[in-house]
Amino acid sequence: MRCWLLVLLLIVGQAMAQELKIAGLQLEGCQVTDPQKVLAAIGFQPGMPYDAERLQKALMDLGLFESVTLETTETTQGVQVTAKVRERTYPVPTTEAAARALNPIAVARRWLLTQQKPSLLPIEQDGQISLGFLRFSLISGIGVEDEALRALMASMGDNAWVQKALKAANDKTASERLMAELRQRLQKTPNDAWARFSLAYLLIAQARYDEADQQVSTLLARQPDFHLAYVLRLFSAFLRFAAFLKDRTEGQFKVSFPSDFPLPPPDPASPGAVRWAIDEGVTHFRRLPDKAFTRDTLLAATLFFNNAVTGEFFLLFFWELSESQKDEEETHTQASWERFAARFSDYLADYLRLSRLAERFAEDLTVQKAMADGWQSSLTFHASAFLILSAVTKTFDAPQQTIDALITAFRTQLRLMRPYLERHRWHLERLTVKNSPYRPDALNDLAKCLALLGDFSAAQKVMDTALRETGKLESETLTEVIGLHAFSEGNRLTPTLVARYVAWLDGLERQRPLPGSVALWLSYWRLWLAAKGDTEAMWEKVPEAERREALNRLRRSAQRFPSNAESWWALGMMALALNDVPTASDALTKASRLDPEKATYRYALGLTALAQGDLQRAMELLKAMETNP
Repeated sequence: MRCWLLVLLLIVGQAMAQELKIAGLQLEGCQVTDPQKVLAAIGFQPGMPYDAERLQKALMDLGLFESVTLETTETTQGVQVTAKVRERTYPVPTTEAAARALNPIAVARRWLLTQQKPSLLPIEQDGQISLGFLRFSLISGIGVEDEALRALMASMGDNAWVQKALKAANDKTASERLMAELRQRLQKTPNDAWARFSLAYLLIAQARYDEADQQVSTLLARQPDFHLAYVLRLFSAFLRFAAFLKDRTEGQFKVSFPSDFPLPPPDPASPGAVRWAIDEGVTHFRRLPDKAFTRDTLLAATLFFNNAVTGEFFLLFFWELSESQKDEEETHTQASWERFAARFSDYLADYLRLSRLAERFAEDLTVQKAMADGWQSSLTFHASAFLILSAVTKTFDAPQQTIDALITAFRTQLRLMRPYLERHRWHLERLTVKNSPYRPDALNDLAKCLALLGDFSAAQKVMDTALRETGKLESETLTEVIGLHAFSEGNRLTPTLVARYVAWLDGLERQRPLPGSVALWLSYWRLWLAAKGDTEAMWEKVPEAERREALNRLRRSAQRFPSNAESWWALGMMALALNDVPTASDALTKASRLDPEKATYRYALGLTALAQGDLQRAMELLKAMETNP
């Protein structure tokens, strides 16, 4: 009897579950998608059976959302479902019905808003400047690049073995032939350091890491002052660590690396290898007396320490902190941060030492470029990263308390970083001389550095020089300088501040058309000012003359730089945001023809196709961001 009762209850329970119907379904979080068209795309009808897993999958499969969270409330008519969605930055609809649910004009407007708002550390959010790392992923991938290593090898003399190795690295057959030649050379002359170094380099290029490490160990045992070997050892350890992280995160961790440096099999010992390679090289370079730092030694040390700082960062975030979170040991997390802070302080001392030694080579642009590029990301990171320490080691009662604490910490950190930023400024100024091939980029970096130092008048003058004399001013430079300026003036982006920069660019534009990215910045913020800071009204409710001038300014830029794809892209995006689809289609077609490999240009062209109702072509073009983001 009891058994039959259990069976009956089970049948009744299943029947009740099957009878649970959806009384209503609403979507929250739709900004660039139409909720009703989304529901139509999944075939929703009131009264359908409620299956949470199936409903969530149906919404995710549209290609429009990054995440979907379902909340339910049971009523007498059934279950009321609220789907809270987070839209993808670049939606890629998978069906024609999903494509109909996507608003291409809204996507273009959101895209421009994201690009033009103040960036670097502070960003604009509802008129308030907050700290960028609260909203972006600190690390989206590890860039294992060999360009810096190649450049260093090429700059350190004309050794024949090195030159041959650089040429053969991309060709497996040529590499094997050269490695055989190098082994013969080492049998006769085992102390030929450059031959052994070149062999180790080629072995890494062929993913024979254990053999490469053996060659580096032999090299350092014979000649411990062969400085470039420490750089190569750390580079090899990085690639091992990258392979381990990629495997551990099951493809979620993005790893970029040149084709001639394939990753080795994942090795759980790789974090320890990075730690050992860093400690070995740090000990070596710190023990050298100042007089031992020749030009080549300084170049090797600069590249090594830059990679060491990067290594410390990845070890902290992807090994030590992940392990402590696994163990749920708060004291371990704080101890990891404290060790990291102590090491970073030592690296800043290394930077000051190398920076002063580089004064011996004030006219050597290669040395100054290495100092400027090699340490720029590290200094910027140090100016901001320790703010995170407050967030991970302290508990606040409210989000605003966290933001206030981080803002205070950032102001303090900028003051502490001033001596190091002043040295960085000195190196950048060496690169801005008239005959420097690095001048355009150095001027942009110098403007950012001056903004971090709080000298916004000087930063604007440098940007003015960049525009007038080189024709190159990155929109990123503009947004970073203005973001920091707003941060320094009450932590708020005001129309008065924006108008100051708009007036400056207006004056320049009256003399000659601006480059596309700068013209786009100016058009965007003139619309914003016309709408009195309302990012919604700026597209529809500003005077027609202002809207027309926004496009004309970008037309003049594209006509002055007809072979520059970015100028046509800027015109196309602004036209699409202003719902001038024919102009957008024409401009973005030209941008894509000039740079057919640029995924963002093809994606933008897909948005115009969608606005024109060509769903099949739109879906094909929008896939560009899936295959080549």
